[in-house]
Amino acid sequence: MKDTRENKLGIAFRGSLIAAAALLLFGCPWLCGPDTVTIGFGSLTNGTVYHVGDSFTVGEVTVKVLPFQWSNTTITSGGSLTVDDQLRAGEQGLDVNLNTVCLGFDVGDDVDSVSLKFGEYGGNINVQTNDDFVNQADFYGMVLPGISLTITDLGSSMGSIAAEGAMSRSPFALDAVAGDFNFVIGGQELWIDDIIVEW
Repeated sequence: MKDTRENKLGIAFRGSLIAAAALLLFGCPWLCGPDTVTIGFGSLTNGTVYHVGDSFTVGEVTVKVLPFQWSNTTITSGGSLTVDDQLRAGEQGLDVNLNTVCLGFDVGDDVDSVSLKFGEYGGNINVQTNDDFVNQADFYGMVLPGISLTITDLGSSMGSIAAEGAMSRSPFALDAVAGDFNFVIGGQELWIDDIIVEW
C-alpha cells in the first residue's frame, strides 16, 4: 500500500513538472486558454449622453467617444452617444445608441477576436482595426485586411458581427491624438451591445 501511494505521489509530481515546463516553453495560452471580457452597458446609467472626447470604462475596457466620418468623407464631432433601454441591438438591459459618433475600445493588449450584436437603422458605418479604416453604407460585404469577418442578419435591422484576427492598439484614423484603440465602430443610427473580446 505504501508503494502505491508513493507511486501516485511520484506521478503527480512528474505531472506538475511537465505542466511547469510546458508553461515556460509555450506560455499560458496553451494551458489557460484565451482571456475573455464581455462588454455590456448595464453598469452605465440609462439616459446618460456622452459627447466626442468623453470616455468611460466597462468590463475593465476603456471606451472613448470619437469623431465620425459621413459617407461624403466629411468628419464631424457634433454627434453623441446615448445609453438607453430600447433593446434595438436585440439584447436585454441597456445598450448604447451611436448617433453620428464612433466608439474606440482600448483593451490594453493585442486582441484576437471581437464579436457584438447590433441594430443598424440608417446612415453609414465607420469601422477601424489596426490601421485600416472603412467607411461604407452598412456592415455587409465589409473587408478588413487580415481580419476574418462574419456578419449575420438577425432580422428587423439587427445582426451580429464576429471578427477574428490580430487587432493591435493603433491610432484612430480620423484623429490620431485621440488615443490608441484595438477596434473602432461608428454609425449614424447604430445600436450595439454584448461585445465579447478575446486576447
